[in-house]
Amino acid sequence: MEKSVKRRQLAREFASKGYREAFAEAHLGDTLPLQIRILRMRRGLTQGDLGKRAGMKQSQISRMERPGSSRWSITSLQRLARALDVALAVRFESFGSVFEESWDSTADDLAVPSFADDPVFQKASFLEGHIEGFLAGVGSNEALVEGEVSASTVQSIPGSAASSGLSNVLAVEGGS
Repeated sequence: MEKSVKRRQLAREFASKGYREAFAEAHLGDTLPLQIRILRMRRGLTQGDLGKRAGMKQSQISRMERPGSSRWSITSLQRLARALDVALAVRFESFGSVFEESWDSTADDLAVPSFADDPVFQKASFLEGHIEGFLAGVGSNEALVEGEVSASTVQSIPGSAASSGLSNVLAVEGGS
């Protein structure tokens, strides 16, 4: 069957609430384990290596990389994100976004760069202005070195998404 025919057929199936919910859950259960595996392998890490970096057992990493696994805690995912030096973003998506992603995603899309390899932070002009602002907001370089920067510290930094952009969205939406 031609890909475009399959795509139209699948789109019709989404009219069923049960189908689209099951599809979204299955997509997450397949995509997140695959992304964990791709990130680990592209960094040249074994499951044991990643486990050590994340403070987890190798068997936990193996389970989290297994497609169909859909029981992750945010805390475990945050530990993996720190170990891989990437951000963890958990948000609600439209079914249309999930549908499109299921057709269009590649392994390269899932292989996000670590901070050191992130092209956004490779630009000297970006770093010069933002690091100075960050350090001014934190108050001291010692807090960064000693790992004492918390989410509340970042929220207080002028210009950070947590202190400006997202709070502006909440204000527009009537949230607090």
